[in-house]
Amino acid sequence: ETAIRGEGKGSFNGIHMNSIKDSIGGKTTKASINLMANTIALAGKIQSKGVLSLQPIEDDSTIGIGDFSMGLFNLTSAELHTLQEGFSEILIGRDESIDIRAYQFKDKVTFLADSISFNGEFFVHDMVVKSHKINIGEFGAIRGTGNLLLEPKDVTVDIGLGDGASGEFSLTTDAIFKITGFSDVIVGNLL
Repeated sequence: ETAIRGEGKGSFNGIHMNSIKDSIGGKTTKASINLMANTIALAGKIQSKGVLSLQPIEDDSTIGIGDFSMGLFNLTSAELHTLQEGFSEILIGRDESIDIRAYQFKDKVTFLADSISFNGEFFVHDMVVKSHKINIGEFGAIRGTGNLLLEPKDVTVDIGLGDGASGEFSLTTDAIFKITGFSDVIVGNLL
């Protein structure tokens, strides 16, 4: 495993790759890569056949994915393009809130957060979302071609699907219709 933990001071990023010549891993790398920092700036290439973990150090931080997203740990589309296709899984977050804008991942993605908002068209093959709350905004959509698992972080919560349905973990009818293309969509915990 390759683990990099960076703690920037003031306006300095915890992890900062500033050249397209910078790289972590490579085409033959099989090890997992774990990048932890409160703020991050990526250039170059990050590549492996293992799991890539992207996490803030602070549990109460915020994460932004895609251009114009809100989050202290923020990755623009250009920075996300540094993630080369081929990871067995990309794991993003832990206990934060995540703002996801328009972007397309080619590898399986797992999001872990207290709350997740999809505020742009998000494309993925396979995705797992483990959260207490999922919101698909007015301009948000989740599109995929493989499997989607929407799972509450707490296995004991009630699930509500559709307008008027009760449940701590719920999706409105409008949100449900913004999830398209997947071969399978599973809502709930797989025990």
